[in-house]
Amino acid sequence: MRITPIIETYFLEAEIDISDWDALCDAATNFETKYDVPMNTIQYEDTALMPRIEDTPVVKEMVDKILKTIGQATNYELCLYELWGCKKQYKQSMMFHSHWNPKEHHEANLSFAFYAQADERNGDLCFPMHVYNCYIERKFTPGRGKLVVFPSWLFHYTQHEDNPEAQDRIVISGNLAVKE
Repeated sequence: MRITPIIETYFLEAEIDISDWDALCDAATNFETKYDVPMNTIQYEDTALMPRIEDTPVVKEMVDKILKTIGQATNYELCLYELWGCKKQYKQSMMFHSHWNPKEHHEANLSFAFYAQADERNGDLCFPMHVYNCYIERKFTPGRGKLVVFPSWLFHYTQHEDNPEAQDRIVISGNLAVKE
C-alpha cells in the first residue's frame, strides 16, 4: 500500500488493492433497475439518487482498508456513516457539490472517493479553491484502487467523460465521522 499526503490540510491520496475488483464493481453498480442513466447524455446527479451499497464481503474488505489507511494519517478514530456507488458513462459528470451536513458537523468529518474502475482516460476529480485571494484547482486523475480523502465541506466536481474509448468510471464514495 502506498500513501501520499497531498496539501496536508486538505487531502490524502492512497492506493489500495482489493481481492475481487469485479465483485466490488458489481456491488457499486447493482442498481440498474432502480436508477437508469441514459447513455450519451450529460447527467448531473445528487447523492439522494445514488444507491447505498449493501454489506458484502468485498465491500467490508474495502471499508476496512479505507478506515485503516485513513487511521494511519489522522488523529481521529473514524466510523463510516454513509456509503454509495456511482457509475459515470461517456458524456456524464458529477455536478459541483460538497458532502457537508450541518446536522453531523465536526471539524474532523471526512469524505472519500474510491475508484473501483477507472483510468487516466476518465475525467478528473476537481477541487476548485480560493486560498488567500488565489485560485487553486487541485485535480486527481482517476485510477483503479485510488483513494482520495478530503474534508466533507470541500466543494468538488468531476470532469465530463469525454473520451469514447474510456471505460465507465465506477466510484464508491462515503462519509466518515468521528467515533463517539
